Amino acid sequence: MSLPFVWIVLCFISGIILSKYLHPTLFLIYLIAFISASFLVVYPVKSPGTSLSGISPFLVKLFNSVNKRKRLLFLLLIGLAGAIAYRSSLFYSPQNIANLSPNSDIRIIARVVKPPIERPKKTVLILRVEEFVRSETSDTSDRTSERKVNGLVKATIRRPLQSYHYGDRLLLKGRLYRPYNFGEFDYKRYLATRRIYCLFSTRGKDVQLLSREGNLLFSTLFYLRRLLANIIDKNLSRISFLEGAILKKEVARDSSSPEASLLKAILLGERFNISPQLKRLFINTGTIHILSISGLHIGIIATIFLLFFKFLRLPYRVYYLLTIVFIVLYAILSGARVPVVRATILTVIILAARLLNRPSSIYNSLGFAAFLILVAQPLYLFDPGFQLSFLCVFFVIYLTPKIERILYSKEANLSEVSLRTRRFRRVKRFIITSFSASLAVWLGIFPLISYYFKNFVPITVLANLVIVPLLFLIVADGFLLILSAAIPILSAIFAVIEGFLLVFLIKTATFFSRLPFSHFHFSLTLLGVVTYYFLLFGLLNYGLLKKIKSGKISET
Repeated sequence: MSLPFVWIVLCFISGIILSKYLHPTLFLIYLIAFISASFLVVYPVKSPGTSLSGISPFLVKLFNSVNKRKRLLFLLLIGLAGAIAYRSSLFYSPQNIANLSPNSDIRIIARVVKPPIERPKKTVLILRVEEFVRSETSDTSDRTSERKVNGLVKATIRRPLQSYHYGDRLLLKGRLYRPYNFGEFDYKRYLATRRIYCLFSTRGKDVQLLSREGNLLFSTLFYLRRLLANIIDKNLSRISFLEGAILKKEVARDSSSPEASLLKAILLGERFNISPQLKRLFINTGTIHILSISGLHIGIIATIFLLFFKFLRLPYRVYYLLTIVFIVLYAILSGARVPVVRATILTVIILAARLLNRPSSIYNSLGFAAFLILVAQPLYLFDPGFQLSFLCVFFVIYLTPKIERILYSKEANLSEVSLRTRRFRRVKRFIITSFSASLAVWLGIFPLISYYFKNFVPITVLANLVIVPLLFLIVADGFLLILSAAIPILSAIFAVIEGFLLVFLIKTATFFSRLPFSHFHFSLTLLGVVTYYFLLFGLLNYGLLKKIKSGKISET
């Protein structure tokens, strides 16, 4: 078994799905797990010339052992672990604030655990609750009692009187209530995947700052994030190429210039100030992923760091290590959403393998990243962002070479042709590879897009060919703009260039969205999604199955 983590994560996912739809009792799951584990401990694992017994040797020899029965039992245990993890994720502790009566006015002491989202006339905070404060009134006296509670709440502060920051410890008086769904959007499940089961509403005058403290690393990174946002606002507020244009009102909802709001979304993941009109524009071209930090951004930023450190002529081990450190810090700074975590894990594994001169398997790395995320929160399996993020990478790896083989015919050796012809063929190869990757992603995820968002966007194959390279230039120039902030002349030059690039980005997305049949409403059922993937993989592997059946390729 050459891809152990692929099999492990598939079994873990199977356990989660079976637990969700079959509703087995925890007693039954633990009983099967106990019997399987006992069988593995009692019976030895044998390999040629070696006699091994016990669970530890089994784990060491697991994927090289000829004993397939024990291998299957181990994978069964992984599946049972997935079922247990899913069932456990549905419950919260008795001390969780979600156990308090909903729609009640209470006072809580809580700490800000994520950067605040500041909007006109309100601020949204993610709070970790520490204490529930209850006022008790008697005939003789008024006294206050405190009760230890825990859990996360999403708090909305209307008309805030001050700015709040990560690590602030607050005393808040307001109303606690349960989340509710918006139309077809399952807002309850969305919050549950983030372990948030309650919402809290209050006013600025009912919030008291108790202290300011927090994790030093996180506090520093989030302070740096605010500093970078201010640098972007300061430099891009001097220019506004969208001034007077129809698109100006469609970009920003706050006091920032439209260019600044767009760049903060691309570089820092602050997309809450982007208007619904602009989001709809990128949704209609299938390029909405550029407005939030995603795997694409992590890949671009890792490339920029590698090129920069290489330009400084640092030893390759040093610049690989520095790139790993900066990518991890950037992932935390940007909010560490699921696509960012996935991309960061993959990037760290690949760079660490090169640092140690070890081979790496992208499929194994992808499986390992998915396994880590699902162990932390099994409910992410049913989150569209998680599914789309991993499927995008999988289909780029799996389907792109197959499409390339169809589109790209073998030609004469490059050394035997002229320099001009070689350059032309390299450009041709780059275009074919880019088109193949874009088509592979679209073929891989459009059923899920149709299922979740009721949208069909064929134009995304062409739009990404232009917008993704443009995104690389925007990100690179954005970093140059930030680094040159102390030199007004340089920062002004980079700000002008950034302004032109952002305008071109919006104009390009507008052009593609207005093409005939670029997008239209289309909805697939779950059965339709399953049928599509079954047919897709069946067609792609038809030739391989024929070879296995004829005996040309061994099934093992």
